[in-house]
Amino acid sequence: RHRPDDSGGTLCAAFHPTLALLATGSVHRTATIWRHDDTHLQMAQVLSGPTGNVMGVAFSPSGHRFAAGATDGSIWIWRTDSNPAFELETVITTGNLGVYALVFTSDDVLHSAGPAERPQRWDLDVDRVLSTLDAIDAAGVRLSEVVRPSVR
Repeated sequence: RHRPDDSGGTLCAAFHPTLALLATGSVHRTATIWRHDDTHLQMAQVLSGPTGNVMGVAFSPSGHRFAAGATDGSIWIWRTDSNPAFELETVITTGNLGVYALVFTSDDVLHSAGPAERPQRWDLDVDRVLSTLDAIDAAGVRLSEVVRPSVR
């Protein structure tokens, strides 16, 4: 078996929605892009920059963006439609203790979560929080949103 990270430092993984690409995040403060087929992985690109472990990785549903979140509280966004390599688009400094999970919704809005903060929605065009999800109510039934005004 082929492991993406021979030192065992892989923390998270995500597949590209349409291409044969796998992304991994690691304790080495990098995200690695792998080309895959049914039996093999081949390293395509190592994306560096975060100063903390990369705990969350996600591709947008359109496949045009890739995000990596780290324990240093940063979110790194790369454009994936640049050939042959991904191109850094922006770095968001969240001010949080860390970014441990990332997910894009079907409309390509990025959501992040950390160990001590409420989940946040990001406007990637201006690198600002769109809203923060409030805690689940006492019955665990629903989440409400605190919407922040858009600054453009």
